[in-house]
Amino acid sequence: MFRKKKIIVAITTFHTEFLQVSVPRLACIKSPIHIIIHNDNPDKKLSRRAIRKLGWRGSLTVINNKTNQGAFWARLNILHKIKKMRFLNAEWMIFLDDDQLLISADIPSASGHHYAIMQNKAVVKNRLLDLLRVSLQPETIEVDGINVVKESPNIGIVGTFLRVPLAVSLGALVEKIVPQVKDIDKSLGARPPQDIVMWLYFQIYAKWKDDGATALFFDRVNFVTQTLDCKSPKYGPNEESYQDTMNRYCNVFIDLLNSNSYGTKKTK
Repeated sequence: MFRKKKIIVAITTFHTEFLQVSVPRLACIKSPIHIIIHNDNPDKKLSRRAIRKLGWRGSLTVINNKTNQGAFWARLNILHKIKKMRFLNAEWMIFLDDDQLLISADIPSASGHHYAIMQNKAVVKNRLLDLLRVSLQPETIEVDGINVVKESPNIGIVGTFLRVPLAVSLGALVEKIVPQVKDIDKSLGARPPQDIVMWLYFQIYAKWKDDGATALFFDRVNFVTQTLDCKSPKYGPNEESYQDTMNRYCNVFIDLLNSNSYGTKKTK
């Protein structure tokens, strides 16, 4: 049912201390993993040695950005890097924030029409103790509905397994609408969750490429996040959910696809 093929785990960070949450857990996973860490803090260079000190001994790429661009642009930079590295011989990848945990890298069997694997998310809401317990033994996480809450399914580009070639192609496309996206950003006092914006782009593109494309939902808690440190944004403008604004972001991307300026649509 599961395959232990190489995957890419792409982590965005600004406060690099949070990597003490995400990286040690990855070091415990037996599946072959290549970690890419994008450091968006220009004032604090992140070294490979610092990641090794957290217990990671596997394949590793560290990107130190010269400016603070925010998570959306950091993820585009990661996709561009994966393209330059010829996809790293990986079929699947997953984005994480620095303070989030991946429990398992096992990939369930998926058909060629499955562009993503969605799974459940556990959210540590109130107690630092729960986060420490989950960090040490995430397989034994107890969802009580108060201190630890399950969200089924997790919806967003973060915490979802993505087809690498499709994600890389999406990144190249989104780079074409950077000016329009930045114009929308500047016009807003607050922006909708960029994690959701990129996920919508990914869905739109997958279905544009393949009329039969669908996401596979695997009913397991495999991704842990927390809201203990979320009173202020880690970087970038405040994120708020506005449907009209979301439509503005999506329409820019749909217009690009409809223009056929880069290729032709895949047939059924």
